[in-house]
Amino acid sequence: LAKAITSANKKFNVEYSTMNGDARRPILLVKAAGDKSDVDFSKTKCVIRILPSINADVFPIHRLAPGKSCVKPAQATPHYNASLLMDTSYTGNLAFLYQHSKSSPEFKNAILLARTWLHQRFHNTNIGFTPFVFAMLMAYLMQGNKDGSGKKLSASHSSYQLLRGTLDFTATH
Repeated sequence: LAKAITSANKKFNVEYSTMNGDARRPILLVKAAGDKSDVDFSKTKCVIRILPSINADVFPIHRLAPGKSCVKPAQATPHYNASLLMDTSYTGNLAFLYQHSKSSPEFKNAILLARTWLHQRFHNTNIGFTPFVFAMLMAYLMQGNKDGSGKKLSASHSSYQLLRGTLDFTATH
């Protein structure tokens, strides 16, 4: 994939990196070349992160339990198994967040507030509570139980109410 991007007629800078510093989860970073071409996005200062993923049915779920080891004759590797499980969940998680962004007009703004709040308080620390995790928690609090009961947040809440409700939940649970 990196070779295809670099050999395309468009100029991009491609780098390899890791997801959250985990060497078992490589990612590609695509950055603008700054050549003022029609696809130059250097003014936005954004970076495109390409995350490899696998289908959920590639590995049997019982093989990825914390006490199981798929690498013989090694000890069980719960961190590796968990990273494989995370790599199977991208599509489902993004569909879940997209569903909530469509049902609540303020959901996206609440995530932006949460991103800013987390950055201001935990900048340069690896606490594991990323804006993505915050967004997933907020969406689950809006969803409630399977039957629709137990909702902690409403789709009609403002972005501040969604942020505050999620923070209150994390503080008490």
